[in-house]
Amino acid sequence: MVVGSIVRMFLSFWGGYEVICNFYEVETPATSFKRALEGVYLLKSSTSAYAGSGYHGPPLVLALFVALDGASSWVYDLFFIVLDVLCYFLVYEMSKEYAKTIVQEDVKKGGILRPLENEEIARLPEVVSCFYFLFPFTIISCVGRSTVIFMNLCILVTLYYSLKGKIGPSLFFCALSTYLGVYPIVLLGVLPVIYTRVTHKALNLNLYVHCVVVFLIVFGALLGLSYVLVESWDFLRKSFGFILLVDNMQPNIGIFWYFLTEMFQSFRLFFVCVFQLHVFIYTIPITLSFKEHPLFAAWVLIGIIATFKSYPMVGDLSLYISLIPLFYHKLYYFQYSIGLVMALIYLSLLYPLFWKEWIWYATGNPNFYYALNLVTAIANILLLTDSMEAIKKRDFLIKNNLKIKIN
Repeated sequence: MVVGSIVRMFLSFWGGYEVICNFYEVETPATSFKRALEGVYLLKSSTSAYAGSGYHGPPLVLALFVALDGASSWVYDLFFIVLDVLCYFLVYEMSKEYAKTIVQEDVKKGGILRPLENEEIARLPEVVSCFYFLFPFTIISCVGRSTVIFMNLCILVTLYYSLKGKIGPSLFFCALSTYLGVYPIVLLGVLPVIYTRVTHKALNLNLYVHCVVVFLIVFGALLGLSYVLVESWDFLRKSFGFILLVDNMQPNIGIFWYFLTEMFQSFRLFFVCVFQLHVFIYTIPITLSFKEHPLFAAWVLIGIIATFKSYPMVGDLSLYISLIPLFYHKLYYFQYSIGLVMALIYLSLLYPLFWKEWIWYATGNPNFYYALNLVTAIANILLLTDSMEAIKKRDFLIKNNLKIKIN
């Protein structure tokens, strides 16, 4: 943690934000720190923060920046570093809970494969949290002051409380993360499964109804509080509608922007709906297929969000990629690790280069940049599908009592 904090402070205090904030891979119109400050300025000028096309975040985030208004640049840097440190501790505590409950149960059930040693179980929280905190995408997102950190923080709290067997706080933070970024609502289906797995209670329809009701009450309360803050319902269209209808075609690492710029307006809404459905239609199949591995199912859903959301960024990738070590004991049959690592390095180097070729030097075109978007999507999909296949192979061996020597 100390090393990661020093790196963040060094990059931040030496002007890292001024450089990184210009990269569209780090900030999007929905998570831009500059746009948040613009919303604060409009609010202080007795104008709606959602006037024009500046700020597109939720009102509660805006209220937080209003409280910090007037602070110097280093205060904002320190604020985002503290948020990332909180994420580090949450990853650590979440991994510890996972090691105490699901991992040990899984080892007993799958003892015919190489069992985890006690030392490995004890080191799991440290390994996962350090990997998260030192992962370059996490550092870049923190230094770039991307407001996606708020959603990531709430997702981690959601998973932590679900592993603790506390369904109420878990649903509260699931509703809050949905309020911040819309897409985390897909986790609502898997949270009761994690809860029943940890508490050894029955999974039934009544539990799901209870969870949905609590979720809707909390989400409705957040919307009501937002209305009180801005005294208007404009934020619904300017924040949630902005994300779902994809109003802004600013380039990012996703697959929406280029495709929709080439689309005839008469077909645009149809294809937006088709694209958005990709985030949500996998929720039930993934939850049912991996009901014996509910935290893994949640990880897959987070990866799907990072792949198919309308305004993705490296902050989304950092969350789900950095949680891979949680499941290393289950991924014996993962096949494409070297290729995916090379793709990650390749993309990290070529994104800024292709952007310069296109925008600065005018020697390229959008096709160059969008080609990297497609490679990013393919790499994400390959990572998710290969991970799912690896776990299914492992489950098959356990179910059929097959002994396979693992290197």
